[in-house]
Amino acid sequence: MHRHSGKHRAEAQKKKSKAAHHAENESTRKRGSNGRSGAPNTCLNLSGSDVISLVVMNPKWRTSVNSLEASCADTFLPPIDKPRGTIMKLVYAMTRRQFGRVLTPLKVFIARLPVSFGLFYAKIGKLDKKLHLPAETVLLVRHQVARINICLFCIDIARSFAVKASMNQAKFDALDQYKSSPAFQPRRSRSARLRNRAYKRQEG
Repeated sequence: MHRHSGKHRAEAQKKKSKAAHHAENESTRKRGSNGRSGAPNTCLNLSGSDVISLVVMNPKWRTSVNSLEASCADTFLPPIDKPRGTIMKLVYAMTRRQFGRVLTPLKVFIARLPVSFGLFYAKIGKLDKKLHLPAETVLLVRHQVARINICLFCIDIARSFAVKASMNQAKFDALDQYKSSPAFQPRRSRSARLRNRAYKRQEG
């Protein structure tokens, strides 16, 4: 009798411990790596090469990085949701109107900088117009630099501008194979077609 009761108590204790362990794991999963409810625990088990593979090689992560930002990229400085200056309030309103939200870099560090420094960003658009390169080439270069530096925001914003301008998305998807991808050889393909036409005319 005592043996059976001891065995039952041991089994009950084992089940209780197992249930508590399961509940703890579930709670940790829901909190995520940064303690926020519902955020997946993505970053804890990722090495640097894993992150590069996710961001650079996987189109799903390359074109939409909001999930990775939400789980991994807590900023060291808290975002400023309500700026004090009139100019910065106007900038917030303009970006919210253009992008549907206030961009994180704007809330984290640009809002903390002097207005004169912020005006530098306004000159970038004017300087872009002076470039002799095609707009698509400019964005491709910036997109590639962002991928090398693993700037998730830069990757996402560059792609959004490319989509808005109706640029060739195949080029952005094939940046890893830019030396061999047909998307980066339109002139060569065109010259080949012209040579074929000339050859057919000579035969005719």
